[in-house]
Amino acid sequence: MHIDRNFLKSQLGTSNFENVHVIHAVDDSMTPSIIPRDLLFVNPGDKDITTDAIYVFLVGEETMVKRVESNPLSKELTLLSDNKQYAPIEIHQTDRDKITVIGRVIGNFKKF
Repeated sequence: MHIDRNFLKSQLGTSNFENVHVIHAVDDSMTPSIIPRDLLFVNPGDKDITTDAIYVFLVGEETMVKRVESNPLSKELTLLSDNKQYAPIEIHQTDRDKITVIGRVIGNFKKF
């Protein structure tokens, strides 16, 4: 699929698209922000956790798209779904090695 770089730059705020991945959202855990079948643009070079940003995580064998809260004192993370039907996932400092940050979601396009 060809998408104009100037359009992407204006929509996503980045000019380096060499490593940006495009994936589909598959469940409703991030509804209403991200709905199933949205195209997510993921920057795998941006793995530094920023509170309230959305990331793609590998937790055990499961891939998850979640908003994150980081506690700078305890180094604990809370993975949050925008859909309140899903409970927060607490990642304690001792379990941080059990999750992998795939990258930060830098934008999404909704399918009509």
